[in-house]
Amino acid sequence: MKKSFLFALLFGIFPIAVFAHGAYALDERMAAIWGDPWALIGISVVLGVFAGGGMFLFRRDKVESLKAGLFVGVLSALVLTVLANPEAGSMPLAPAEGSLIGAVATVYKSPTCGCCSGYIEELKRQGANVTVEMVDDRRLAEIKTEHGISPEHSSCHTSIIDGYVVEGHVPIEAVKKLITEKPAIKGITLPGMPSGTPGMAGPKLAPYEIKLLDGTIYLEI
Repeated sequence: MKKSFLFALLFGIFPIAVFAHGAYALDERMAAIWGDPWALIGISVVLGVFAGGGMFLFRRDKVESLKAGLFVGVLSALVLTVLANPEAGSMPLAPAEGSLIGAVATVYKSPTCGCCSGYIEELKRQGANVTVEMVDDRRLAEIKTEHGISPEHSSCHTSIIDGYVVEGHVPIEAVKKLITEKPAIKGITLPGMPSGTPGMAGPKLAPYEIKLLDGTIYLEI
């Protein structure tokens, strides 16, 4: 049994660590899958099969291999669930509910984008009156162009909040500052899909650089 656990750790924990590193550090867009429970289940199953197969290659014992696979599958599900939980790890403090009471927002998103839905729910939680416009990828790209959002400064969804362009998973603190101070700008953007932002699970990996649409730094959080 001890050998089963050792092999399980070797063929289970190591792949989990590699995957987590890839998702959070190498390509932050991969972090979007953390919000999909079916993706986490799939990853756990794959790691369980991988561990069981590795055990069988070394031991040629079907029972021990099955034990190793089940152990890693369950362990993977638990570990990945903790990593996917926005409450776990070093997460930025969420603003109090009601930060955007009275704000009017229209969010343009693809029907298949899950993290966009998470951002919409956060806007609603903060008191904004939100209208969601489902558009295909071509139309979404046109909307971004119409509002002066270049590809290098774009994200998955585009919002218009109290007349300002808010591109991507911009933290609520920045949105509140924007609509409260009402600067003479067209809007702000948080390029990419950084983990730990509203709608994106995972820890905050680095300060968020919220930019004007021309790329100038507007605010760092």
